[in-house]
Amino acid sequence: MSANLGFITYLLSDAVAAFDITDHKRVVHSVETVQELELAALHKEFAVIVTADEVINHLKDQSRA
Repeated sequence: MSANLGFITYLLSDAVAAFDITDHKRVVHSVETVQELELAALHKEFAVIVTADEVINHLKDQSRA
């Protein structure tokens, strides 16, 4: 919800954890599917999705400037 308050929020896609989920129909959804769908749901509306390497490279570039 921080984006709704005017903050730019970044979520590192390779620094979060997910797990298999069994839904109300007893269908098991794989960890890969769960993580991709959760990131997709958060993308743009609640956070900017980036990787750890993207953040590290950005910080390196900023330190050289």
